[in-house]
Amino acid sequence: MRKHEEKHRKIDVHAHMIPEFYVKKMKKRGINGPLWNNFPRWSPEKDMKVMRHNGIAKRILSLSIPGVWVEEKGGDIVFAKELARECNEYASQIKKSFPDYYGAFATIPFPNTSGTIEEIEYALDVLKLDGITLFTNTGGRYPGEDEFQAIFSELDARKAIVFIHPEDIPLEYGEYSILAPLIDRLLDTGRSMAHLLTQDVLSSYPNVRYILSHGGGSFPLIIKWMEYYNQIHQEDYQKIKSRLFFDTAQQGNFLYRYLKGFCGTSQIVFGTDGGWQSPVQVAQTVKAFDTSRHFNSADFEAIEWKNVQRLFPNND
Repeated sequence: MRKHEEKHRKIDVHAHMIPEFYVKKMKKRGINGPLWNNFPRWSPEKDMKVMRHNGIAKRILSLSIPGVWVEEKGGDIVFAKELARECNEYASQIKKSFPDYYGAFATIPFPNTSGTIEEIEYALDVLKLDGITLFTNTGGRYPGEDEFQAIFSELDARKAIVFIHPEDIPLEYGEYSILAPLIDRLLDTGRSMAHLLTQDVLSSYPNVRYILSHGGGSFPLIIKWMEYYNQIHQEDYQKIKSRLFFDTAQQGNFLYRYLKGFCGTSQIVFGTDGGWQSPVQVAQTVKAFDTSRHFNSADFEAIEWKNVQRLFPNND
């Protein structure tokens, strides 16, 4: 458990921006948010108050689901590309305006391959954003599919960091829609990462590093099942595990213990899901982490900032 008087130096890798222009443009398309949630109000100024209240020194912002891809006649490519660019310009401006408080992951118009590659080049090479956000699926399309190999080649050439965030599965739930945020998003993280693993994407592009939201969702358990059924050998997983990081967003003591046993504290990074989570929920997430009895002082230090510094040397 953390001592109350210890100074916090938390770097939050899982925090979302919700730009006002983005919300307006999505609502014009009839999209008020992902399943179960409407877009909340957000601003950097409001967000920084939450950060200060919870001992968070810096956040690496990302655009959350539903992203920029609108499923109209197979996807509106022009809309997705233009909105991704606008979001990335906005993220770059936040970094410049508040350099001590914010980094940012780029938004991409996935699954459009050419547009995604173009935006990777601009966001990482020109805007100097800190990595990209990749959803576990987009309209039922998964990143591990063969046609997206060129995207990972571009990321590999830049030694990029990919923030993996769950997306809703395109199903009609009706009265069972609560299954999406409670169950399916966690399952889809495991499904998507297992697909990247079995399609040799993780091993074929060894310079790409990944941060998996919410402790990796079901991925740690799926890895164990894959080993049990001889779908992967431990030595194969060992070759890639040092490039997989797992954030603490919305975890708890039992899951902290499980995650520490699975990957060790060297692969855990701090996250809150701030922006979409209310200030009260962020405070609860931080309290659960700070009062965990499964981490010692060295563990806390590693998770809060040292592991992030290894990933992002300039985000200290």
